[in-house]
Amino acid sequence: MNFKKTIKYIGFYDSSEFIDEKRSISLAAVNKMDYISESIVKAGYNVQIISPSWTANKEGWYKKRTSNLSEGIELILGSTFGANIRIMKIMRIIWSWTWLFFYLVFNVKRGEKIIAYHSLMIDFPLYCAKRIKGFKLILEIEEEYCVVIKQPFFFEWLEKKMICYADYHILSTDLMKESYSHLNKDSIIIYGNYNVQEVTKGKENDKVSIVYAGIIDSVKSGAFNAIKVAEYLNSSYIIKVIGFGDKENIIKLKQEIERLNKITDCEIKYDGEKKGREYIEYLSECDIGLSTQTATGEYLRYSFPSKILSYMSVGLRVISSNIECVEKSKIGEIIYYYTVDAPESIAEAVKSINLDDTYDSFNYLNRLNKEFVGNIKDMLGV
Repeated sequence: MNFKKTIKYIGFYDSSEFIDEKRSISLAAVNKMDYISESIVKAGYNVQIISPSWTANKEGWYKKRTSNLSEGIELILGSTFGANIRIMKIMRIIWSWTWLFFYLVFNVKRGEKIIAYHSLMIDFPLYCAKRIKGFKLILEIEEEYCVVIKQPFFFEWLEKKMICYADYHILSTDLMKESYSHLNKDSIIIYGNYNVQEVTKGKENDKVSIVYAGIIDSVKSGAFNAIKVAEYLNSSYIIKVIGFGDKENIIKLKQEIERLNKITDCEIKYDGEKKGREYIEYLSECDIGLSTQTATGEYLRYSFPSKILSYMSVGLRVISSNIECVEKSKIGEIIYYYTVDAPESIAEAVKSINLDDTYDSFNYLNRLNKEFVGNIKDMLGV
């Protein structure tokens, strides 16, 4: 019989088992929650993920579901319904908020520690339930959404209130810890997934393979900045892009790649979106990973580029803009930086890398992994 204590973990989550329900999630959030859940299990607890995620379908009723994800980790999905007109879509969100509120009121004890992945779409029922039940809230803050994008006054107020109201913090950057130091909250820092990946594939050719993996958009512009580097590299390099984005940006990226391939010696490829094991194997065939989003904006203090850890997990050298949250991190010393937000500067950083030099990203990740498991065990046990 299993007598381990169970930690409730609130966040938008779904599993492939219920893929037809098209629950509203962020893949980045799910990946982070997976890693933290696995770490909590390693620390000696069971995990119960509570997801109020609603369906994106236009019709249908989807009842509350329970699923065992892995040893020690259980998922509870709240009920939801399809909607195709504005008023019903609003009611769908209110239904999920109501379900989460009552779940917390009836299933969480006073003084019990629970973890919640900070989201403007979870904060309200979470706040109300905590006011009534007085549970201890460990708030996982990946970023301050009202800093990234201007929000209505209510959400700005609520976000600040929740950050102050939480009893503990799990933060994504060292700079966040500095920013919240006046709140005197116990906190731990986790940049992302620290797992080292086992890889079986090797390189396809003798070219130095450079990869950008991530969102393709014209705001952060990471993919577009990456492909422009080709103008300043010779034929001994190849730049590969994988990732997701809206149709318009994908078309724009392909057109720009086609244009650049006509005038550069460095080949550029876009290979679509990769997931799971295919993503890991693809990265393992490369040598250098690019984190080239535009290095401006207050959000950079509160959001650690998760792709850096993905690159390191398969042993790639990583090139990043010299953003403060990376430079001041515990992996800052192993990263290669460019100082000017321009393709010439990125190319210089690429050419400065000697692939024959000693490099061990795995050691850094293993150390951070062990440290985080110990920290979360201490926080949950206090």
